[in-house]
Amino acid sequence: MTAQMPDRILIDGECKTLKFWGWPFPPEVRLTKGCHFAGSSTATQRGYSSTWQVIDGRLYLAGFGGTIRCFGSDEVRQVSKETFFPGTEPTFAYWMDHTFKIGIGDVVGYSHGGAGYHYDKYRYLYIHRGIVVRDEIRLNSEISEEDKARYRKHGNPW
Repeated sequence: MTAQMPDRILIDGECKTLKFWGWPFPPEVRLTKGCHFAGSSTATQRGYSSTWQVIDGRLYLAGFGGTIRCFGSDEVRQVSKETFFPGTEPTFAYWMDHTFKIGIGDVVGYSHGGAGYHYDKYRYLYIHRGIVVRDEIRLNSEISEEDKARYRKHGNPW
């Protein structure tokens, strides 16, 4: 995978980039059969990006933008969070069971094929049913190869 346009997370009054490649919606939200998110460049191969927000230990989907294409049609449709969740308020992410990895500290490297910037510290938010159940900061050097592989494969420690 090449470096993708990152998702963002608003937390503690700051906007940070977020390494997250999961489905941003609850299981009941599906696209019309034959349609898919489609990127307009190699930086947006998955066809969308999301903005998340943590408020009082709860995770919310605060923003979303994407492009939908349907097979057999030249139609391209731009969608937003409001397409799936009416209203402009952030939506509580009750469906989310995931670990969010947020780069903090100094940038120590960049790898286009490694999906972007690498930091000397990461903040891990362990999310269960939309609730932050654990929040920890780890030095990059403290993260075992086993944990790194598990995160890359599953994105969730449970």
